[in-house]
Amino acid sequence: MQSNSNLRNQITASSCVLAMLSLLFSKFLLTIAMIALIANAVLNPNFKLYWQKFKKDRLAVAFTALFFLIALSYFNSTNIGYWGERLRVKLPFLILPFAFCNLFPLPKKLFHYILFSLWLTIFATCIYSTFHFFTHYEASLNAYNYAKVIWTPKDHIRFSLAVATCIWIGVYLYREEFFIFRKSEKYIWFIGSLLLVFYLHILSVRSGLVGFYLSAAYFIFYFAVIKKQWKHAVIAALATISICVLAFIVSPTIQMKLGYMRYDLNEYFTGKNVSGRSDAGRLMSQKISWDVLQKNVLVGVGMGDVEDEVKQEYAIQHPEIDDNQRFEPHNEFLFIAVGIGIIGLILFFTPIFSFFFVSNNYRKWLLACIYIILLSSFFTEATLEMQIGTALFLFVILLLHYQFKSLSEL
Repeated sequence: MQSNSNLRNQITASSCVLAMLSLLFSKFLLTIAMIALIANAVLNPNFKLYWQKFKKDRLAVAFTALFFLIALSYFNSTNIGYWGERLRVKLPFLILPFAFCNLFPLPKKLFHYILFSLWLTIFATCIYSTFHFFTHYEASLNAYNYAKVIWTPKDHIRFSLAVATCIWIGVYLYREEFFIFRKSEKYIWFIGSLLLVFYLHILSVRSGLVGFYLSAAYFIFYFAVIKKQWKHAVIAALATISICVLAFIVSPTIQMKLGYMRYDLNEYFTGKNVSGRSDAGRLMSQKISWDVLQKNVLVGVGMGDVEDEVKQEYAIQHPEIDDNQRFEPHNEFLFIAVGIGIIGLILFFTPIFSFFFVSNNYRKWLLACIYIILLSSFFTEATLEMQIGTALFLFVILLLHYQFKSLSEL
């Protein structure tokens, strides 16, 4: 029995690592990870006990119910093909809550190795990205004039969120005194995380920067108000302010990004064509989506018809905008509201927001900081409308929740 338990723990840990690596390398790794996790939970002689445990876990049941909430929008959709795509993207809500509530917690050392694997992979990738930046300095810097960024693997927005997340993972490994060979290794994780902070400012992707500073504010609040450890809070506050000021003075990419953002927003507010514009395009997608929502406030247009209805509204209000620039709402709250209405939005986000307080999650600083980073992206991105966004959001918060569930605080 002990050997079977060890094997299941190893499969669970390996699946989590694969899921996180899919952010950098291949979505196929994500598919393998989800299949392995659900198989590990279902193909089990204790399946009946697992099922009973799942039914008693209100959080797991609530997250799973969100999948069926989206499924019910079938009856309000005419574009069934697009509805099916939305449902496929939300598949992790059906699979992961059952798997995580039964397969965790893992042994502490194994859990630390999962976090270390992610931290090391992101750190190594950031080193390569920085090397690429300095060896192609002029071209990389010029790219910021056209809403581009330095080289990153795949999606630079999700990557920036991963970097912000790994900053706190490194701090956690330092505080937990994690090491492989020698205890002094803990300083590597701390110094490495400081370097990740500076890299995040070189990358200058706002999703990651906003997530980092919001989580840093909570980190300071946590130690000042919840833990009453004012020394830690003051040091963290001074470090955050110093890094912020230094980065905004020194980083040329931040200055380029701010310059482009001012120009981009000016184009939007002066009523010019926003085709191909980054910030202006986001704001326009939100304005158009808001107008669509106002016509279908209570139950929405149906998840299957979000794209069609938004593009139709573009055609009415701004026919000059190219069809391939008529974006769906760059805001997860708006996307859900347009699809299933205000009532559906409340039902959808109630378990997601209440997650912060379940099992005193707000008192577990690592979980709280990472949760704030991921949730902050919902305001400027439709994070849960990409399978990799949905899966990684659930992977990270459920992994940390069920690992720390028995703890009252960190």
